[in-house]
Parts: sequence; C-alpha cells; structure tokens
Amino acid sequence: MKITEIVSYSLLTATGLQSVVFLTITITWRRERSENNEHKTSELCTDCKDLLPHYDYNGIASKVEKLRKSQDSRCCGGTGEIIRLAAQKETTDMFFNRIRYMVTEAVYQMCDSYVEQTPYVRAVEITRYIAVGAVYQLLWNKNGRTVTQPSIHHITHLQDEGEIFIRRAGLYKVTSQLVIDTNGTISDRIFSHFIYVLSHKYGTRRILGERKSSLLDRQNTISILSAVFNLDLHDRLSVAITNPVHIDTRNNDNVFSVHFVDSK
Repeated sequence: MKITEIVSYSLLTATGLQSVVFLTITITWRRERSENNEHKTSELCTDCKDLLPHYDYNGIASKVEKLRKSQDSRCCGGTGEIIRLAAQKETTDMFFNRIRYMVTEAVYQMCDSYVEQTPYVRAVEITRYIAVGAVYQLLWNKNGRTVTQPSIHHITHLQDEGEIFIRRAGLYKVTSQLVIDTNGTISDRIFSHFIYVLSHKYGTRRILGERKSSLLDRQNTISILSAVFNLDLHDRLSVAITNPVHIDTRNNDNVFSVHFVDSK
C-alpha cells in the first residue's frame, strides 16, 4: 500500500471517528437542554389575609380558601396565581375605599356642579339579630364602615329593622357576605344563608336567594350571595340565616350591600 493511500485511509478514519464524537455530543446536549427547558412551576406562600379583600366583590375569598393549607393561616400556590390574587385584593380595596370617602351630594350642590351619584348602601358589621318565623334576620351597624350614598333619600338603610329600603324601581346588584364561625360547636350539618324581599307592591315576603354551606367542612369560612334583581319601588331587602350561633358576628367582613344598576 502506498503512503498516500495510508494517509488517506487514516484521514477518513479520523474524520469518521470525529463525526461520531460530534454526533454523540450533539445528542447529549440536546437531551440536557430539553430537560432544562421543561416547565417547572414555582410555588409561593403568603398569609391568607394578604389575599383577602375587605369586601369580596368577585368571589376572591373562595379562590383563596382553595389555597389554604389545612388549618394554617398561610396560602400556597403558583407564583402567578398568588400575585394575581394579591393584585385583585389591592385593586378592590382601593376601589371601595374611594367609594367610602366620595364627596357628598351637598358639597356638589354648594359648588354649583352637581353630579348624580349611583344609589348605594354598604352595611358592615352585624349588631344583633331578630327571629322572623323560622329564620333569624340580621341587623347591621349604622355607623363605622357603613356607607349610604348619595343620601338616605335615594336608598335607605333601616338599621332598626335590618333592611335596605328601595326608593327607586330598577335593577340592583345585591350582595351578602357572612363569616362562618368554624371554632364554635357544630349543632347543625348545614348552614343556610338567605336574601329576602318584603314587597310593598304585592304585600308578600319571599326569598330572592339562598346558599347552603356544609358545616362539616372547616375550611368553608365564607358564605357569599350575589346577584342582580329587578326590584320595585319601596321594596325592603334583608339578610337572614337559620342559626346565628354559626356566624362570627364580631367580624367586620360581614357585609350587606345593594347597588343600583339601571332603571326599569
């Protein structure tokens, strides 16, 4: 065999071996790169209170409860979900704090620039309850964080009856949020939460909405009813429950609100 042939053969062999080595390195690199690029969801934990708004307008509390770790006060979940809930809390609190301190109707009139405000009542904190038939009607604090706008002449909170009095027929968003006492003695298996209307037009008292919650589930700490209803002039709205022993009446997260949406 000539020297040139030997050299050519050696070069071909070396080139082949080099190609095999490069191919092996490439396959190994692609495999490791694929493994490193696999989506890994990071988890974030925080105090559940940091995610719960003072007024739950969009059912945020139920989402937070799903993230709660057993009886712990901490909530854990995906980083994106925790950040989103925290942002919703801040936005909601900012909105309702702004409503609370809105300039009153009288000031607008004094400035000769009257702006019509949407009739709205937000009653906060349960003061006591009264028996009405087989249920207990809740009465609400008239002071503190309770808000009525623009005035009682547009929509009225009747604190002695625990009712909100409608002075303009139309569509209203009615919301009731109650805090269930999970530390108390369970005397019932089911807790029932109602919104009633006493109709001036028809002379009847009927249920507008009802929500039942299992008291065996200790993680179920919030009961929320919220919907839009077609109400008549002089209708009276109230919140009732089956057994007051299951409500944390000292909690300021107990809320009853009625917000005007549109005329009939």
